[in-house]
Amino acid sequence: MCGCVNRICYSSLVSVMHNLGSCNGYHLYLVTGTDLRTLERDMRKRKRSAFRPGTSANHKRQITLYISFCLHYGLAYIDPSSHVMCLYVEFLARSFTAPGTIRNYISGVNMLHKLTSNQFPAMSSFELSMMLRALDLTMLHTPNRRLPVTPHMLHQICSVCDSLGNTGVVIKVAVLMGYFGFLRQSNIAPRSAATFDHKRHTCRGDIIISPPGLIVVLKWTKTLQRGDQTHLVPLPEIPNSPACPVLAYQHMANIFPTRSSNDPLLTLSGKSPRIITCGQLRKAFNAIITNLGYNPHAYSLHSLRAGGATAAYKAGVDYTQIKRHGTWTSDSFWGYIASETADKSPVPHALADPLSQITKNGL
Repeated sequence: MCGCVNRICYSSLVSVMHNLGSCNGYHLYLVTGTDLRTLERDMRKRKRSAFRPGTSANHKRQITLYISFCLHYGLAYIDPSSHVMCLYVEFLARSFTAPGTIRNYISGVNMLHKLTSNQFPAMSSFELSMMLRALDLTMLHTPNRRLPVTPHMLHQICSVCDSLGNTGVVIKVAVLMGYFGFLRQSNIAPRSAATFDHKRHTCRGDIIISPPGLIVVLKWTKTLQRGDQTHLVPLPEIPNSPACPVLAYQHMANIFPTRSSNDPLLTLSGKSPRIITCGQLRKAFNAIITNLGYNPHAYSLHSLRAGGATAAYKAGVDYTQIKRHGTWTSDSFWGYIASETADKSPVPHALADPLSQITKNGL
């Protein structure tokens, strides 16, 4: 009976809409059973795209470890007690050294319950909050921040790249864009050739020669993921300098031209163009740093971003402009420049000057 009523109501609705005609250019489309299944499939696919591949991989890793822990000890992994969660925290503390990492894994448990539409009251329990607070007091951890690349080091790196032939031409462009653009490595090259996406990663068409420099158009960053806007990053021209990003890019574009504006920024030509990946850039950068006599464990590709921000700050650039240039949305950028500017702080000199005067005057 209910089915008949539904059919009658639906038929009446169709009749009414037909009599009304189109409304604002929209028409009524009848959805068949097959089409509904297609909608269900596409809906699930779109929901999965709410998280970027890296985030999804982290969730999978966190959830897998948690379920494995519960199965190993015979514990319930859906709606666990606060006691079970505290046991899990203790388990994680035996493997990880940073409290922040453990909190991320606990957030993964929370995500599991959200994805499965289950309640998770233990997440907000006093017992779990006390356990997490205890981590900060018992697990002293100093983040391993990489040192920033200095202008002198940048000049040395460019000189090495100039001696590496065509491969060095590509590496040099990556280095200069990372330094002058404050770019994250994900904006310079994809994680792998298979994961390259012209809608997210930087392409040849995203580089615009705009005298007296060039502009990098970023379609996606860590802090700009919706895809409804772009961020323009200007890079300077430095005449007669081996560290000029404009000359380096033009040289690469001449040696390794691409067929389409949607092709990756960094490629090596051959029988088939090869996409340069983040992993390859990391290995090349590490080798160059080692060759120059620097500690390879103290520097990474992220040192280019930190180095550019540090140089700008030392030159007197306002911090709000630095944040905008590097797409920082929080004050986390201070961590990139603190180690380089501590020796320039006026505080110790201000404290020492009065005492120096006292000593000088013999009082």
